[in-house]
Amino acid sequence: MTWEIFKFELKYRWKRPATYIYFAIMFLLPFLAAAWDQLTIGGAAGQIKENAPHNISFMMLIVTAIPGLLLAAGIMGTPIIRDYEHKTSSLFFTTPITKFQYLTGRFLGSFLTALFVFSGIIFGMALGHLSPWVDPDKLLPFSLWNYLHPFIFIALPNLFIMSGIFFMGGALSKKMLVVFTQGVGILVLYIISSQFLSDLDSQTTAALMDPFAVGTHNHVSQYWTVAEKNSQVIPLEGLMLSNRLLWMAVSLLALILTYVFFDFSASKKSKKQKTATKSADEPARIASTTIIPQVTQHDGLATNIKQMFGMSWFYFKWIFKQVPFIAILAAGILIMLSNSQNWGKVYGIFRLPTTYSMLELIQTFNLFFIIIIVMYTGELIWKERDVKMNLIYDALPYPNFVTLAGKFFAMVYMFVTLLFILMVTAITVQAMSGYTDFQIGLYIKTLFSDTLSFLLLFTFLGFLFQSLTNHKFVGHAVFVLFFISTMIFGQLGIEHRMFQFGSTGLGNFSDMNGYGHYLPTFSWFNLYWFGFAGVLFAVALLFSTRGAETGFMMRLKKSRLRLTKPLLTFSLFSLMIFCLLYTSPSPRDRG
Repeated sequence: MTWEIFKFELKYRWKRPATYIYFAIMFLLPFLAAAWDQLTIGGAAGQIKENAPHNISFMMLIVTAIPGLLLAAGIMGTPIIRDYEHKTSSLFFTTPITKFQYLTGRFLGSFLTALFVFSGIIFGMALGHLSPWVDPDKLLPFSLWNYLHPFIFIALPNLFIMSGIFFMGGALSKKMLVVFTQGVGILVLYIISSQFLSDLDSQTTAALMDPFAVGTHNHVSQYWTVAEKNSQVIPLEGLMLSNRLLWMAVSLLALILTYVFFDFSASKKSKKQKTATKSADEPARIASTTIIPQVTQHDGLATNIKQMFGMSWFYFKWIFKQVPFIAILAAGILIMLSNSQNWGKVYGIFRLPTTYSMLELIQTFNLFFIIIIVMYTGELIWKERDVKMNLIYDALPYPNFVTLAGKFFAMVYMFVTLLFILMVTAITVQAMSGYTDFQIGLYIKTLFSDTLSFLLLFTFLGFLFQSLTNHKFVGHAVFVLFFISTMIFGQLGIEHRMFQFGSTGLGNFSDMNGYGHYLPTFSWFNLYWFGFAGVLFAVALLFSTRGAETGFMMRLKKSRLRLTKPLLTFSLFSLMIFCLLYTSPSPRDRG
């Protein structure tokens, strides 16, 4: 039966467009990095050739760590969760198969799919280096072993490590949020290990702690000559071998724990189900004595706005009750406090923890802001569908903007709360350092203008991706790919803020004149990008899923009916602001 479940999982995966989208992402990133001089991932510089073994292995590590982490979570965390979401778990649990056969078939089928996706790294990198437009003077003679060695001994172990951990999270929790939180935990551990790697006394420990072995790779080869980097692969010995064995043992332990604690039973009920069953058995006389109140129905814009803010408060409370959200917040603050220990240290001398210095420290939380936006734009868009309540909600008499705008405002409330938490954390760091000139006004002016506008703009973008793709994990992947593309734009010379989404730039603070002449520019660019964001929000409304028919062509047909006069007016007004400022000399001259 293991073989049958394995084949079923493979057939399901290989029929899904997401599998090939993931492969395309893992193919395109190394291909572009290898084929274009403007995009670099790795250490090719000076006399180090672009296809040097050292550069190939480092590029593989980076690709498996950044987009690979999210894609592995989307592939390896879902096989068991999918059975529970589709209500097919009971069918499997009542058939004559064992727990080992069920889990093994699901894991191996998903792992082989992930292996196919990650193989795109080899094909993309090799074809990129073989492209006819690449300068042959920057390349070594082609050697297939230079690609296979790091993939087999470095990238493939990374995939197995992530697969075991994510499979355990999905199988035991039955929630994808937990799987993504595991990914955040792995990322935090990598960040902490990279910080300790700069300390000579803790380099060995840091090299072992790194789950991706990126720091281990750099530590092993830090004293290599140019000739060695051009000719030698990273040997699987010493710290590199110890790191791989340690983390593969962690992954194997995760799989063992999955087998031990996974409940292979169709009869178990949750506390909520037991409570519901108990309530259903109560005497019917309670229902017969209940007085049905008389209600008056209200309709119109005022009612819709009230519904929107009611929904926004509901979604806001739901976000803050999520354990994964609390874990992400705690991890971000932990990294922020860890960075504060040496923040402002120059040549062994510490600067005063001024407010503008603390604002720079708060920027270390930006990575976690991005993670929260990517995760919770998807979770909010899919919330009703995940709990199978979407058809009931979709049948209720309210316009589309009520739900989407309510979810957007929930994100706004959440961001405002987070910014206050970060402000209090920064003030605490100042107070513990004996610095009392807190400048609360500067905190509020900066965080609730520059930082908040950045967060809101990318929230609009996240809702757009989720609405267009109509696939939670593909939406996540497209969002991450967009972030990576913004880095590519800079290397391609596209640096003007009018072409870099969300680039408003409040500038540097000065004790002499504050933000000075940066404020007018900041205001113009905010108006410019929020005009564009209004258009994105309108498109997200037009293509949002409502009802049982979720195909793109059907949503395209429905979008014509959804283009009401108020929405058309809002869209044209937003587009007019965007176009007027695009052609205006004010922002163009200040980019």
